Amino acid sequence: MRHVKKVIAVLIAGTLAIAEVGCKSNRTAGNIKKPVERHSYLAANIVSRKGNNLITMKKVLNYKKNTQGYNAVSLPSNCGNIEVKYINEPELKIDASVYVSGNDKDYEKSMLKDLYLKLKDENGKIEILPYRGENMLFEKAADYNRTKCLVKLNYSIQIPKNIKNIELGSTAGTIKTDKINCDTLKVETICGKFISQGIRANEITLEATKSNVKMNGKTICDDMKTKVITGDCCINLFNGCINASTANTAFKISNGNLRGESTIEGSGATALEINKMYENSCLDIKSYAGNVNLKIGKNAKCKLNYNHLDTNKNGSKVFNGGGAEINVELSGGKLKF
Repeated sequence: MRHVKKVIAVLIAGTLAIAEVGCKSNRTAGNIKKPVERHSYLAANIVSRKGNNLITMKKVLNYKKNTQGYNAVSLPSNCGNIEVKYINEPELKIDASVYVSGNDKDYEKSMLKDLYLKLKDENGKIEILPYRGENMLFEKAADYNRTKCLVKLNYSIQIPKNIKNIELGSTAGTIKTDKINCDTLKVETICGKFISQGIRANEITLEATKSNVKMNGKTICDDMKTKVITGDCCINLFNGCINASTANTAFKISNGNLRGESTIEGSGATALEINKMYENSCLDIKSYAGNVNLKIGKNAKCKLNYNHLDTNKNGSKVFNGGGAEINVELSGGKLKF
């Protein structure tokens, strides 16, 4: 009798001394001892799908590091999910679940055995990178054969509040953050999502390609640079200055209070709800293909100037006595206000 077999094998890999953490310079950050990986767990699940054996293995890595003397944390390259929490404690805590899936069991075991996280620190910055042997996992020299297996890393990171500069990057995963108060935040997502629950920062740099962006809570930023290519971008309760570049993107700001010189340029539908325009502020919108929908609140003192390049139709309208300027330039789309 033929039937599908499910075999679960649990392998205890034991404690691995695989964290390579330290300063490359002669400086020591608060005389901190080098952290080591405390736990490593490896499990293999063998299942049968569509008549072919698909082998999935998992390894969990745990790291802790005192962040006294540091001001930045970077996870610039990942394939998988990243979840970030901002905590009052002084220790950076990292839980990384590593998954490998493929059809070569021996190769996958070798991949997990050799794979570890390297925490590189230099000039006050802690950088988190996956390594295989002496090479970063996603570099060619790491001998990562994607025809034999695919590697996915899901991170859960707790970042101390004294860390004021954060960098996150991921492909084919979701980046989630709770409320963050920092100086700079840099996020790059490809074929994934970015979801935040509130950000207060001096500077935000967000790049999303074939990804959806949803910024919930309140986002307060003096200088927000956003580039979204093919996806949806929804920002709620925004206060500050934004410079956005879009392509094939539905771009939306709800409850916006704008300061400084803001710009939104690109293609796709643009919807802005403007509650307030600060004194000496301005907003320039250039839409090459797509409608622009403006909702001007009763407290937004501004003057709207618009120009349809395709029809040579132009005009202006004063809201609430006038003040800050909103300039809209369209080609191939409609303006609604």
